[in-house]
Amino acid sequence: MIEHLINTVKSAFDNVLGLVTNVFGGTFEAIGDLSSNVF
Repeated sequence: MIEHLINTVKSAFDNVLGLVTNVFGGTFEAIGDLSSNVF
């Protein structure tokens, strides 16, 4: 029971981490595109 809970929390954490990474990656790419367009 506890192991199942730990695995659920781990996978949820992994999903959030992946989402955050994707958001930041997309943001940095957008900033890079803007910078290259401006300069």
